[in-house]
Amino acid sequence: MKLFEQISTLVPSLGGWTSVPKAQTFAGLILSYRPMISVELGVWMGRGALSLALAHKEIGKGMVYAIDAWSPEASVEGQINEADRKHWGSANHEAAYQSVLKNVQVLGVQNCTTVIRKRTRDVEPPDGIGFLIIDANHGNEAVDDVKKWAPRVLSGGFVYCDDLEWAGGGVLRAVAHLRSMGFRELYPIETGMMFQRC
Repeated sequence: MKLFEQISTLVPSLGGWTSVPKAQTFAGLILSYRPMISVELGVWMGRGALSLALAHKEIGKGMVYAIDAWSPEASVEGQINEADRKHWGSANHEAAYQSVLKNVQVLGVQNCTTVIRKRTRDVEPPDGIGFLIIDANHGNEAVDDVKKWAPRVLSGGFVYCDDLEWAGGGVLRAVAHLRSMGFRELYPIETGMMFQRC
């Protein structure tokens, strides 16, 4: 299918860590589940969010909310690993943000993509989320993201939490809270886990 070929070309051209198979899996979920609202918390250079947007464009409906602070201070907060602090403190967040904005236009997905440059805690979640990716700050803020954003996921909707083994245990605590809210674990995808709201 043209969509998956497009993703296989796009993803390696961008910085970041979302692999082609993961991006294609996310897009496949959009094609099959056909949610009206998808959200990615923690976008970086847009491998995931842009793949979601292409899938929404393919089905002819829906909106992707691509939310990231694109800020060294926000990225470093709560990180206990010195290598992570050094990497994220020196990474070019402005260039990553501008790359996402440019690619939204280049790919023609501006009608199904809303890019928001704010911390996740400063954004009001939309109602009716069908697919939520939690991959922003991996400190205790990950728990806050689950508490704030997961309640807006529809019954039957999906949540993907990435980087489960991140130093400090913030993501694992977030996942534990997600389970306590009635989300059931479906299957692992690389470094993360897919959940569904019962």
